[in-house]
Amino acid sequence: MSRGKWVLAVVLVVLIAGSLQASGLFNSSAVPSQQSAAVYNVIAADISDGGIVSDIAAVDAQMKTSVSDLATASKTLTQENVQAAADRLQALTSLASAVTVKLQTRVVNASAAGDQSASKAALSGMVAALSNASSLVATVSNNVKSIAPDAGDATVAAGNTTKLNLALIRLKIAQLYLQEARQDMQTVVAGIKI
Repeated sequence: MSRGKWVLAVVLVVLIAGSLQASGLFNSSAVPSQQSAAVYNVIAADISDGGIVSDIAAVDAQMKTSVSDLATASKTLTQENVQAAADRLQALTSLASAVTVKLQTRVVNASAAGDQSASKAALSGMVAALSNASSLVATVSNNVKSIAPDAGDATVAAGNTTKLNLALIRLKIAQLYLQEARQDMQTVVAGIKI
């Protein structure tokens, strides 16, 4: 997904969440029925402190696993290892993006209580870092999948090794973007006092 599309999607989610808040959906006295109450409780739990904290813990666990996957791919440079590392980073990017959406909702809600400019700036940084990471991982995944077997040809084998090394470098850069996003996540959490 291009950066422009990603930003547009995030802006739409924030606008929808803001509209829902303005309409009173997040106000428990505005819940008119049992079914609406159930929906309200699911939404409230999803962006609760505990829900966000557990999601961030999952991001941290995936980060550790992705570091291990990259180390494995570095030691044993194979198409399978590089693809496994790319898949792990893509899953991590998706998880971190889901946390970002929840944090955006919390920042919108917290904005009514005070200045959230630092949180909003960190959110923008998160979105940009996640977009960059996602783009790099998608490029790597496509490139790695297109590598053809060398069939014993030394020239093709050398070309494949070069492609895998380049893919690994891109994945390490994506990992740095994800670490940056995680730092921004911590800034947001501190700003909204989770």
